[in-house]
Amino acid sequence: PGELAADVQRHLRAEPVDACPPSRCYRLQKMILRHKSFFGATAAVVVALTLGEIATSWQAVAATRAKQHAETAESQAIAARKQAVAAEERATRHLQGALDAVDQMLSRFGDKKLKNIPLMEEVRYELLEDAVRLYDRFLQDAPRDRQLQTETAITERRKARLLLDLGRRDEAREPIERSIRLLRDQLKVGPDGEPLQIELARSQALAAAILDQLQPLKEAVAVLRRLDSSDTPHRDAALDLAFAFSVIGVKSGDLGEEQDAEQAFADAESLFHRLVSRDEDDHELCRKYVKHLANFGNFLSRRGDWQAVEQKLNQAVIIGESLIGDQRHADNVHVLATALLNRGVTRYERVAAPALDGPDEERRQLDYAGADRDLQRSIELYRELVRQHPAVPVYRERLAGSLMNRGMYASDPNLAIGLTDQALEIMQQLVADYPTLFEYRR
Repeated sequence: PGELAADVQRHLRAEPVDACPPSRCYRLQKMILRHKSFFGATAAVVVALTLGEIATSWQAVAATRAKQHAETAESQAIAARKQAVAAEERATRHLQGALDAVDQMLSRFGDKKLKNIPLMEEVRYELLEDAVRLYDRFLQDAPRDRQLQTETAITERRKARLLLDLGRRDEAREPIERSIRLLRDQLKVGPDGEPLQIELARSQALAAAILDQLQPLKEAVAVLRRLDSSDTPHRDAALDLAFAFSVIGVKSGDLGEEQDAEQAFADAESLFHRLVSRDEDDHELCRKYVKHLANFGNFLSRRGDWQAVEQKLNQAVIIGESLIGDQRHADNVHVLATALLNRGVTRYERVAAPALDGPDEERRQLDYAGADRDLQRSIELYRELVRQHPAVPVYRERLAGSLMNRGMYASDPNLAIGLTDQALEIMQQLVADYPTLFEYRR
């Protein structure tokens, strides 16, 4: 009984009992029971460390997976961006190809290639109309495409120019106004584009002719002046500016503003001399120079400065002859015929004007014979143009002018009456065909 009591006491104290041999597990159990606080804290630390390791491992796995997902998403985004860029480039190439096709096959072909082919005026107009319709369709898909807007503006101006040439001035207003509006919108986006400014100035200059107003032309001159005064002056800007000055000279002279007209013609002369000295074989330059010389000669004839007039008009005729010698295009024939008409009229006027130094019969006879030759040649050239391009009223008007002037100074009354009757018949037909054009009724 005493040993049993001792074992009970030892059991209560969590010590090994002597009733049977203690195993290692039994001893460990008893030791844990005796030191509960120590082993409890130790267990808590071990559990915490284990849980922390598990959490860290899980976070590492999650981070790795997130990184993999991010890298996959980035790769997919890069691939999608490359595909989008490639698609945009393909679309741009297709649009560019379409624009080039419209420009070459419809717009430029209709405006340039067919211009000198007889009886093609209506075909030219239909091609330009088709070009504008296609550009408008493209604009529906790419409304902010700057090149597309610019090409549309240029084509609208070409259409307006053709309508003006065909005597359809009222119809030309809408396309020229749209051309100016499109180009101004483009310049608001990128105001430093020199080509755009030149195109705007060209549209404004044409608007001045269509609307018969001087203000649009002055606005064009302001733009072209800035471009011509830059460090690298643009050749097209200089040429357009030179001809604009010449037109301003004509308009100012018609308004009786003699000083303004003199200054404008002087500015035009200076620019044309600079341009011709650099490229005297440029046909567009030569045509505009001939027109300017004729304008300037007519202005000088009002003052009776016959020597200066003859110098300008002789130069105009010489350049015109060289133009049709190279290419007998309608434009070239027109400028030569106009130069001959102006020189012939001027020679007649000099015959009729009283000589300050007394009569010079020999000189008068020479001027009279020269005027006859000039006007007869002008009549022949304009008859050729009217046959080939009957839809262009200016050719018929100039033919009537040549006939009328030759008839006014003809020494043979029957010839004078015959020529005048032909001129009146042409002008009456023009009034019937173009009743809204005041200059024909006048």
